[in-house]
Amino acid sequence: FFPFRTITRAELAKMATNAGTKSDLLTTGGSDTQHFCDVTASHWAASYINILAEVRIVNGTATSSCSLGKQFLPDQPITRAEAIKILLNLYHITPSGSANFGDVDTSAWYSSYIAAAVQAGLVGGYNDGTFRPNNFLTRAEMSKVLVRAIDHQTGEDHGTSTPQQTQAPTPTASSTPEPTSQPTTTASTSTTI
Repeated sequence: FFPFRTITRAELAKMATNAGTKSDLLTTGGSDTQHFCDVTASHWAASYINILAEVRIVNGTATSSCSLGKQFLPDQPITRAEAIKILLNLYHITPSGSANFGDVDTSAWYSSYIAAAVQAGLVGGYNDGTFRPNNFLTRAEMSKVLVRAIDHQTGEDHGTSTPQQTQAPTPTASSTPEPTSQPTTTASTSTTI
C-alpha cells in the first residue's frame, strides 16, 4: 500500500471518483472529450479526470501551451490544500470561515476550504498547530480523509473521528534483510491531516 508515499493528482482523481456521490459521478460516466492539454485519452486516469472535470469538481490550471488553455498536471504530487478543495467540491461542502492554523494565512485561496474541512471533521491538522497546506498528501492521509468524508456524507462513524498522531514503523534488525523496491521511511510521519 505504501502509506507514506505521496499521491499524484491522477491518483487522487481515481480515488475521488470511486468514493464520490453516485448521483454526480456514476451518471456522468466520463466522456472521451479532452478537457486538459496534458490528459490525453491514452493516460491511465483520463476517464476519472474527465468525470471530475465534467461535474466541475476540478478545473485545472491556466496555460497557453495548447488550444484548450488549461492543464491538470496529472503526474505531479497533490498538496494537502489542493486535495481538500477537490474533496469539499466532491461532497458539496461549502468552503467558509477562516482556518485557525499558524501556517494558513486567512487571505490564502485555501483558507476557507481548510476551515470548512475542519468544521466538517475531515481534518484536524498537526499537534504543533500547523496544517502544512503545501506539503504533499500521503496515501495514508488520503485514506483517512476519504473515510471521514464518506462518514460525513452518510452520517456514519468508522472510528476515525478522533485525530491521532502516528509514527512510521521503525525498522527492526533481522538476520535476513528483505530487499525493497522503495525507500523506507524512518523519520516520524503523521497521518493526522
